[in-house]
Amino acid sequence: MAKQLKHELGRDAVRRITTALQQVNPLIDSEGFENDAIARLDALELKERVHQIIRVLHQHLPDNYLETITILKNIKEVWNYGDPDDPYSGFAAWPVIDYIGCYGLDEPELSLDALKELTEMFTAEFAIRPFLEHHYNLTFCHLHAWCDSERWHLRRLVSEGTRSRLPWATKVASLIRDPEAVINLLDRLVDDPNPTVRRSVANNINDISKDHPELAIATCLRWQKKLSDDRDWIIRHGMRTLVKQGHSDVFPLLGFTPNPVVTIEAFRVSEQEVVIGDDLEFELELLSHQEDQHFVLDYAIDYQKANGSVSKKVFKLRVCQMYMGERLVIRKSHSFNFISTRKHYPGEHKMRILVNGEEVYSHTIFLK
Repeated sequence: MAKQLKHELGRDAVRRITTALQQVNPLIDSEGFENDAIARLDALELKERVHQIIRVLHQHLPDNYLETITILKNIKEVWNYGDPDDPYSGFAAWPVIDYIGCYGLDEPELSLDALKELTEMFTAEFAIRPFLEHHYNLTFCHLHAWCDSERWHLRRLVSEGTRSRLPWATKVASLIRDPEAVINLLDRLVDDPNPTVRRSVANNINDISKDHPELAIATCLRWQKKLSDDRDWIIRHGMRTLVKQGHSDVFPLLGFTPNPVVTIEAFRVSEQEVVIGDDLEFELELLSHQEDQHFVLDYAIDYQKANGSVSKKVFKLRVCQMYMGERLVIRKSHSFNFISTRKHYPGEHKMRILVNGEEVYSHTIFLK
């Protein structure tokens, strides 16, 4: 069984912080810090461990914030970065950096400068969220300046820290409500030479697409005007949620035929009534009524929910290239087996065939 992520912030990680504190300021009770930090640590989940270590740091660091921030910045110079082949070795620095987000809001200039220096130890994408919430304008001024940094970790912080749906992070309502300021940052990073930064840009525009699909598509259309291979990758990766959702406006953006003309000439299912836990086999035959069409073929199922409403889920079939008069037969098996993320309920379920996100055929089955 794979090691749980919470164990990346265990006793060994605390020992790395303790060692760094000893080297930076021998007057700190580093032994007391270590004992307090590991107390009951094994019973906690990942983010609970982060918060406990931060609280204990606060108990053992100086009351004067300027002294504390100097200690934290100096830790970078003596930090043990761990195994370079371990992608999780940076977790030990998480509480050190996030301390600033918890206790540094009254000194935003000092704190943002510290985050600028410390982000490459792990990432300051979580620690910067409170500053976006409480010092929005000031933080964005720093973010724009960081776009010009030679350090790719800092440029990545700009795009990753401003994601509206950043995993594990607190939500910042203003980023969800109006992402225009974020898009201004992404415009400056879309041609970044570092692939990690470009991936972050793609993830950010994908987050935006979940709340503002039209704005995300418009942004990508604008980026396409100076298209490169790297921009093309960002656009395709950044539009993945809209493609999965079958959002019709995204398909022309990605080079698919606008308004493809195909019909479903035949549709067959193995069972009209499907027992929960079984598979449904289905087959469809397409006919192309237009020359050289390139489109995405998906299917969706309207799942019954416990309260009687339905929840639509889109599934991929294939990317198709068809010519005038061409016929294509596709066979697919769909499982109604028990899974942890979806509970099946008996009743009517509508299957929909989608071409570039637009419904071209539907069929009703019954789950029992």
